Amino acid sequence: MNGGLEPQPRKPIGGRHETGGEVLAGLIEKEKAELADADTKSRANRPEICATVTEWIKDIDVGELFAVCQEYLEKSGVPIDRFNTPEEIYFIEGPTPGIFVKNDGFRMFYSVETNSIGVNINYYRRLLDKHPDTRVVRANFLDAYTDELVHAVGYNSISAESTGRFFKKTSRTSQRTGIWDRSETITTMPLMRPDINETELFGALYEGIAAKISHEIVLEYCRRKPAMVQPAIMEEHIIGKRGDRSGYVGINKLVDQLVFSIARKDEEVDTEIVWRGFVRQYFSGELDPEEIRSLIAETMGEHFASDLAGAKTERDVERIMSTHEDRLPDQYAATEKWLEHLKTARGAK
Repeated sequence: MNGGLEPQPRKPIGGRHETGGEVLAGLIEKEKAELADADTKSRANRPEICATVTEWIKDIDVGELFAVCQEYLEKSGVPIDRFNTPEEIYFIEGPTPGIFVKNDGFRMFYSVETNSIGVNINYYRRLLDKHPDTRVVRANFLDAYTDELVHAVGYNSISAESTGRFFKKTSRTSQRTGIWDRSETITTMPLMRPDINETELFGALYEGIAAKISHEIVLEYCRRKPAMVQPAIMEEHIIGKRGDRSGYVGINKLVDQLVFSIARKDEEVDTEIVWRGFVRQYFSGELDPEEIRSLIAETMGEHFASDLAGAKTERDVERIMSTHEDRLPDQYAATEKWLEHLKTARGAK
C-alpha cells in the first residue's frame, strides 16, 4: 500500500509525528529554505498585500480559535493530549518552483514537512480587486486559515528513508493523516530518468472532511469573536457558498451524502453520530486507511469503498456519484421539499 515504508506507529492521541532521522531532517530543511526564499521575494515584490494580510493575521485571536477546536474535539470524544500548532506562516506568489503547489488557484496550504502554512498572496490581491466589500475577503481569509489549522491539528505522520549502494539509490517518503495516506518511492541510476512510484488513498475524502470540520469551527469562532468577521457574513458568503469554489462542489456533497447513507443503514444511528465518528478518526488517527476502507465497505459495498479510496480529484468524485447513485440517495431533494413546505406553512398563517 505504501511501498513497504511504515510511518511511525499510530497513537490515538493525534498530533504530529516524525520518523526518518537525518533523511527526513534534510527534506524538511530543504523545503523550509524554499518557503523562506519564496516569502522573502513575495514581501519584496508585493509589500502592500503582504502588509494587509499581516494585519488580518494579527486580528485573529488564535487562542480563542484553538479553544473552539479543543471543545469541538471533546464533543467528538477525541482524547488529544498533543495539540500541534503551525510554526510559521509564509507568503507565496502562486505556484513556486520546488514547492508542491502546482496551480495559482489555491488560497493556502499546510505543509506537514515544515509544520507551516503558506498563503497565496496573489489570490488575495485578486480577491480584493474583485470584491470592494473587504468584510467578505476577510471572511474568506479566516475560513482558509481555519481550514489549514484543522489540517495542522489533525493526526499527521511523516516518514522518510534512503537506501541503496553503488549506482542505484532509492528514497521513500510517506505521509499519513487520520484519513489520507500518500507515499512516494524514487529510484535513481546514472544516465537514466528517475523511476517515480506514487500511491495515494482517500485524498478527496480527506479534503471534504477537513472542509466540513473547519466550517463548523470557524462559524462558532465568529459567533464568539464577531469583530473580525460577523457570523452572518461568514455563513452567507463563505459557508453558504462552499460548493461554489472549484474542486469542492462534489467533494462537499459526497461527504454529506456518505454520512447520510451510512446512518440510513441503521435507523438507530443518527447522522450526527456517524459524522462524529469521521471527526474522531480525522483527529486521532486510530485506524489506518485500509481499516477505514473496510468499515466503509461493510456499509456501502466493496466497489464503492475502493472507488472512494482512489478518488483524488473533483472528476473522480463526480464519477463515483454517478456510478454509485443508488447508494448515495440525494437527501437534498427531501430538504428542498421540506423548505417549500415551511414557506407554505408560514404563508398560511
